[in-house]
Amino acid sequence: MRNIFRSVVLCAVFCGALHTEPSQDIESLSPLAQSYFAIETKTIGEYKLFLAKPKTTHAKPYPILVVLDGNAHFPFVINQYIMHQYTPAQEPLLIVGIGYDGDLAYDVPRRTRDYTPIVRDTKGGGAKAFYEVLQTQIMPLIQQAYCTESSSTLDSIVESPCAKPTDIVFFGHSFGGLFGLYVFLHHQEMFTYYMIASPSLWWGGINIDALDTCESKIVFTKGAQEPHKGGILFSDFVKALYAKCPNTHIYAQYFHGGHGDTIKASIPLVLSDLLTKSDDTQ
Repeated sequence: MRNIFRSVVLCAVFCGALHTEPSQDIESLSPLAQSYFAIETKTIGEYKLFLAKPKTTHAKPYPILVVLDGNAHFPFVINQYIMHQYTPAQEPLLIVGIGYDGDLAYDVPRRTRDYTPIVRDTKGGGAKAFYEVLQTQIMPLIQQAYCTESSSTLDSIVESPCAKPTDIVFFGHSFGGLFGLYVFLHHQEMFTYYMIASPSLWWGGINIDALDTCESKIVFTKGAQEPHKGGILFSDFVKALYAKCPNTHIYAQYFHGGHGDTIKASIPLVLSDLLTKSDDTQ
């Protein structure tokens, strides 16, 4: 299995430029998606939960990948999984998208409210409340989905003990990355691995001194052409975090391009770290 956590490294990698800002267009699912996964959605108040569970039954534990902005990122993750020729029989993965009830790829007002830890210009500040929804309502449903047979639905669950997943992984971009940092600093135990893409550090409200454990892996990605919008520099933040947790798996990777480019660059990175392709040897 590939592992990008061989050492703590700050590196620059250049790949082809895509778009500088995220698109409001929602990608269509690959025709193979329904044959690979049992896909369903659940509504929790104003939130929409997208779940793709491998159809193949597995005796061994496997990872869970949870992505914010699920309306846009859920289909993209599945398509990348299929494009890179992963298969549930050999590289199982429970894919979960947390989005909003509605047709927007990115619901800017609601994600601004939920993903930011403090109020700024009368907006935002709902990260603590959103974490409570995540902890008490969404994560239990994810655990239930992981522990049920692929042919079952969440409406017909028979609870039974099951093995813990190998990893529970978080992915967030921009404000979503900022929320991921909030969880990492205050409630790190929720996820074993954090993929933080282009976090909006300029918003503020992130205090490394709040960190009291250094157990989870954390990977940062950043567009080399992203402008600095204020607040702490990204590189300084990563260095400060490493100083706080020198024995934690911390890795930062830069991609050529702007703010939105890191979405499409980061998802394949986390998939390649989590999954073993059939032609890999160890």
